[in-house]
Amino acid sequence: MEIRVEGTKELTEKLRLLSTPKEYIGALRESVRMPMKQVFKKAKANLSRISPGKREIHRTYKGRLVSSGFALRSLRMIVATGKEKESASAVLGVRKEAFYVLQFFELGTAHISAQPWLQPAFYSSRQEMVNGTGDGIKAYIEKIARKRST
Repeated sequence: MEIRVEGTKELTEKLRLLSTPKEYIGALRESVRMPMKQVFKKAKANLSRISPGKREIHRTYKGRLVSSGFALRSLRMIVATGKEKESASAVLGVRKEAFYVLQFFELGTAHISAQPWLQPAFYSSRQEMVNGTGDGIKAYIEKIARKRST
């Protein structure tokens, strides 16, 4: 399934003209963060179906004892800007020590059937993310324009 995004070049150009570099970066980051929060919530809900699992306490590969729900608590979202400060992106996943949730449950193994939780959250929210990013940039343009006009 292909998603086309039209008008982002014009929106980001308007944002660049109206804002300071700091405001521009903040707007890009926030316009990516807000739609991704919805995916984060869906992924967390999906993961809570799988986690905490059958064991109350288990060991990670580092040998650390952790309680049930460790994978759910390890879910993280990181929003970053590109080196040239022209783009922003978001990454959703788990911390290194909870890799097994992605490796074993999401994809499955020979002994564990696949129980996808991240892909369904992402794919069901693709169009919302695209629309939300555009709406976020547009909202920042309007906010900055109001601030400049007063």
